[in-house]
Amino acid sequence: MKFKIVKRKIKDIPVLEIVDRTREYDKLPLVIYYHGWQTSKELVLTQGRKLANQGFRVCLPDAPNHGERHQAISPVISLTFWNSIQGNLAEYEYLRDYYLYHGLSSQVFVGGVSMGGITTCALLTHHPEIIAAACIMGEPSPVHFRMRTIKRAAEREIKLPSDYTDLLSWQEHYDLAK
Repeated sequence: MKFKIVKRKIKDIPVLEIVDRTREYDKLPLVIYYHGWQTSKELVLTQGRKLANQGFRVCLPDAPNHGERHQAISPVISLTFWNSIQGNLAEYEYLRDYYLYHGLSSQVFVGGVSMGGITTCALLTHHPEIIAAACIMGEPSPVHFRMRTIKRAAEREIKLPSDYTDLLSWQEHYDLAK
């Protein structure tokens, strides 16, 4: 199968779209696939091609602070990590709506690896239109992950902000375990 890889920006979100060349304008099931921490959309092209080979249109976005959107990491590294996930969550509807509006998809699937897997699980808490999802090496409970981070930071004598839990309180609403 020959694929077409289209580089585009959707609401300033850099994405790669992978689709079978012979079905470029067809309405296909859409997979939005999220990459992991400190990587980029290009590093999940293999997964994108495999999904496109199964008849999906695949959208690979760069997360905030990654790839074309790379920025310096906060001294409190986990805050940049969580900011990237929160950005993915906020931008999901822009991606979904683009493909629905242009008649390129009627069904939405999501997936991701590591940080992208966490994004995937969190999206399932608020978006019942998602048909199915695949979380590869991701944590379905950001609250549990946050508690482990606090414990490990204390063990290693790494200072976290005193209001760290409050800064990440949005996670309570996106915890798939709940």
